[in-house]
Amino acid sequence: MAYLHLKVSLGAAINRNGEKSGFK
Repeated sequence: MAYLHLKVSLGAAINRNGEKSGFK
């Protein structure tokens, strides 16, 4: 399922950005 893979990749990117700006 490509959708699941996309969702996981997006979640990881958001997590990295969130940690940088302090937004979780």
